[in-house]
Amino acid sequence: MTSYSIDQLNHLWRISVPLSRVWVEYGEPKLKARWEELQKVSAITAFDDAAQHVGGAECSPMEKMQMLWKKPQEILTARAEVERKLKQNILSYISQGHAHAYGFEAPRKVANAPIPIPKSTWAGKVDWNKRTLSHQGLEFVEVRITTNGIRNEILDRGNVTVKAPTPAGRPTIGPSIQAAFKAMEKVGEIDLSASQRSHYPKIQAWLELNAPDLNVPAARISDKTIHKYFSPLFKDLKRISNL
Repeated sequence: MTSYSIDQLNHLWRISVPLSRVWVEYGEPKLKARWEELQKVSAITAFDDAAQHVGGAECSPMEKMQMLWKKPQEILTARAEVERKLKQNILSYISQGHAHAYGFEAPRKVANAPIPIPKSTWAGKVDWNKRTLSHQGLEFVEVRITTNGIRNEILDRGNVTVKAPTPAGRPTIGPSIQAAFKAMEKVGEIDLSASQRSHYPKIQAWLELNAPDLNVPAARISDKTIHKYFSPLFKDLKRISNL
């Protein structure tokens, strides 16, 4: 059984991706692309378009209703199927040891540390939106998942030490955050349709692996600091994509 220090557990949980969105972020690339494509198609717009054509159709009210809902239902059904497959991906990654989950035993208390969640627990009830998992009397909350690579990097490094805050006058971490953005952009991990904040855990994960000597540990970099350097690049990329 893998041995963790409290610092490692706290750090792993902090940089892991919340259960509520991990199925998209770590999803199989083709399925993820299909999901993003379906998100751009509006079921409401499809309904409105159908209404314009159904109005003058010579058919029964029941047939008109079926015509109105045909396209929206196709969109919603396709989304549900892709979402199901993406979530199944995550469960498969965990069962095969490619991903690891961490969370808190319920009820969570302030002093509690996150713990590794056994693979067998995933046979129970998973609430992706609430980020909870329960099985045979056990219940975990605030569940997060990370990749095998990131988990092994943290374990191989030993205990996660917390350095003092950067004294005044020293270089800022801005260039490192900007480098993380560029690296993520290069591999297609900047999703312009998602919120900026949703990218911050991945920024911290990249910094943890690629800039371990920062004066401030990656997990302790505030959202405000990341936003300061991430936001201008995100907005520029979005502006360029709209040209």
